[in-house]
Amino acid sequence: MYANTVSALIESSFLCQKLIGRQAYLGQFERILHAASQGSGAVVAISGEPGVGKSRLAAELRALAEAFDPAFDTVVGSCFEFDTSTPYAPLLDMLRGCLQTRAPEQVRACAAPDGPELLRILPELGALLPGVEPSSPRDTEQDKRLLFAALAGTFARFAQHAPLLMVIEDVHWSDDASIEFLTQFSRRAATNRIVILLTFRADDAQPSLKRLLAGLNRERVGHEWTLTHLTTAEISDMVRAIFNLERPPTDEALDQVQSLTDGNP
Repeated sequence: MYANTVSALIESSFLCQKLIGRQAYLGQFERILHAASQGSGAVVAISGEPGVGKSRLAAELRALAEAFDPAFDTVVGSCFEFDTSTPYAPLLDMLRGCLQTRAPEQVRACAAPDGPELLRILPELGALLPGVEPSSPRDTEQDKRLLFAALAGTFARFAQHAPLLMVIEDVHWSDDASIEFLTQFSRRAATNRIVILLTFRADDAQPSLKRLLAGLNRERVGHEWTLTHLTTAEISDMVRAIFNLERPPTDEALDQVQSLTDGNP
C-alpha cells in the first residue's frame, strides 16, 4: 500500500509552502542585513548539489531583504551554462534591472559619472544619457580596469539611495571576468550598504570562483553556507506541510521517502 502511494506521489510535483530545515540561515541573514544597512556589507555564498534548495533559500532571503527596514533594493543576475563565454552576463542583467525598476533621474545620477565606460557594454543606457559617448578602446587590461571601476562606482551610488541586494544565481556558470569583478568588488561592498548573494554548485566551481571564495574567507567579508540533505525529522515536517497532515507520517512512509530522495528536498 505505502509503496504504491509513494510511487504515485513521486510522479507528481508538489510545492512546500513552508521553509524546512533552513530557518537558522534566516536569522543569520537578518543580522547581515542589519550590518549592511549601517554600511558594513558582505557576501553570502550558498553552495549545494542540484535540488538541495539553494534557489528556494535565496528567494526567502530576497523576500527578507525586501521587507527589511530600511528595505533593500534588489537586482538579480542569472547565469546559464553558455554564459561561461559571455562577458559580464550577470552584471549586465543587474544593470538592466536598475534601468527598468528605478526612476530615470536616479539612473542618470548613478550612471552618468561613469557613462562613457558603461555605454561600451550597455548601449541602451544611452537613451538616458544624451550627449554621452562610449569611451574609445584602449589596451585590454586598461579597458577592464576602468570598466571594473565604473561598475563598482555605479553600484555603490545606487546603494546610497537605498541598501542594495545583488543576487547572482548559479555563479558556477559565470564568465571569469564577472567573477574577477566580484572578487574586487567584495572589498568595496564590505564598506557600503551592499549585500552580494551568490548560489553555486561546489562540484562545478571553476578556478576563478574558488579564488573568489578563498579571498572572501581570507579577508573575512564573506559567509559560505553549504546546504545539506534534510534529516528524517525535517523530511517528516516537509511531508506534513505539503499534504497538510494532522499527524506525522508513519516510519515506513518516511523510510521510503528517505530511500527515494536521500533527503534532497
